Amino acid sequence: MTERKTQKIEGDGNVQAQNYIANQYNSFVNDDLTELTIVDELLQHIKENAKRDIPNASSINEKFVKIDKKISINFKPEEQAGIKTLFTYAFSKISLIEERIGNMDSDDQACLHSHFLGMYLENKANGLTPLQNLTELFKKTTPANRSSDPKYTSFAQSIILFFFDDCTIFEKTPEEVIQLKLL
Repeated sequence: MTERKTQKIEGDGNVQAQNYIANQYNSFVNDDLTELTIVDELLQHIKENAKRDIPNASSINEKFVKIDKKISINFKPEEQAGIKTLFTYAFSKISLIEERIGNMDSDDQACLHSHFLGMYLENKANGLTPLQNLTELFKKTTPANRSSDPKYTSFAQSIILFFFDDCTIFEKTPEEVIQLKLL
């Protein structure tokens, strides 16, 4: 039988309580720094492997669109629920991805857009289904030595979601096509 110990934390002079709070705070700060480091490492990996000879995609609209409609255009009905769930989890990190990409110089941003567009188009030309293409993009975005790390794979998925949502990759909704023609 396991004996359960409880610790009562009270009073300003309780050193254990102060240490506990300090450790919790440091843990939160370290998690945030770890996430920033992961995003930076993934983006650096992508930049190093980007093909700079693919046409510039910098004119692509930066506004987010309704993911549901775009998913329904690109994926089979039986795949849509799983894709939506996957993107729902990844979407929580999209603002961090958007911020980091927004802080890059315009040449690096254009290179990233071109890189992802090129990978998507190459996969499509090779006959991959949209689901296979998405899976391949996830794999290519994650460094091989980090492919089993859930934080890295989650951020890699978020990066793909960013480029999916901003119309760089996959088929566009009719509204997106019209909006892109207006640019």
